[in-house]
Amino acid sequence: MLLPDFALADMTDPTPSPLNPFPTTQWSLVVKAGHDPGPAREAAVAALVERYAPALRSYLRTRWRVDEHQAADFVQGFLADKVLEQGLIGRAERERGRFRTFLLTALDHFVSNSFRKARAKKRSPKAQVPLDEELDTPARPAAGERPAEAFDLAWGRQVLAEAIERMRLECHAIGRPDLWGVFEGRILAPTLQQETVIPYGELVRRYHFDSPAQASNALVTAGRMFRRILRQVIGGYEQDDAAVHEEIADLRRIFAAAGAGGR
Repeated sequence: MLLPDFALADMTDPTPSPLNPFPTTQWSLVVKAGHDPGPAREAAVAALVERYAPALRSYLRTRWRVDEHQAADFVQGFLADKVLEQGLIGRAERERGRFRTFLLTALDHFVSNSFRKARAKKRSPKAQVPLDEELDTPARPAAGERPAEAFDLAWGRQVLAEAIERMRLECHAIGRPDLWGVFEGRILAPTLQQETVIPYGELVRRYHFDSPAQASNALVTAGRMFRRILRQVIGGYEQDDAAVHEEIADLRRIFAAAGAGGR
């Protein structure tokens, strides 16, 4: 999912939409997940899982060469064992770097230990391990593959997908389907589905603009709206302004690398 440069540029307006205020930040959830008691902790863990599980599964398929089912099992086991039972999130510290890097490192250790324990059981003459529970040593990533980039790309795609959906909902909620229409017809569909760019004349007919120039101005407005919403989504991970800009730079790097690699 690659978008033109304008989608990640000029993201300096921190004003939240009244329909989409800044969400609870990632680090607020980390504090709750690590230290709050009972239901509050479980809800915070669930919210963090929703944000990162798809990217973690993508990483496992590339780094550890497991199938989709095994990747889902590993993520579930990691969350149950390390995150919930052993309070892993409580050990995360904002000053020591990005939370997703902390999570990825911990997941790597968990999966490595899982393979090691499975091999030890298979070597033990007393152990009876059912065939469907055996874990063989996974193949190494192919030459040129960078598993962490698979994780970053999955995370980046998730961020953009959330921003796109929020924009769609906001456009309809405020009674501006024309903004969504020009953005979808001129930017999203051509970029994501390789569809033909809809001419301004057709957009004038569909959305009753006075002229192609007015439709073009609507696209500029839609672009600003998307950048604002994207910034809000990123603000759910890092609300500190400097950290948000770092994440934006990361998204540029992630999608530039994906484009260069043909992914």
